[in-house]
Amino acid sequence: MIQSFRNEKYDHKVEILTPISGQDHTYALLATYEGLAEMELQNKKMFEDEEYKELITEFFLQNIVQGSMTTQLFRTMTGLKKETNSQK
Repeated sequence: MIQSFRNEKYDHKVEILTPISGQDHTYALLATYEGLAEMELQNKKMFEDEEYKELITEFFLQNIVQGSMTTQLFRTMTGLKKETNSQK
């Protein structure tokens, strides 16, 4: 529900990743934004939205153990090309 809500209402893409190895109870929510400024803008909109806050609060209270979450930020590395011998 959270994934669908965010994909339909906000300007970013959300995917839920499930493990194929390792700890079965570990899941990841992958949100893709145009950039860091866009992430901040979309997060501000989400946490001003009472419907979203109600949805996310209920999910956290029912499914998340306190202290078990981590947040990581990654960036894509675009434009990288394989080095040739002359470039090394």
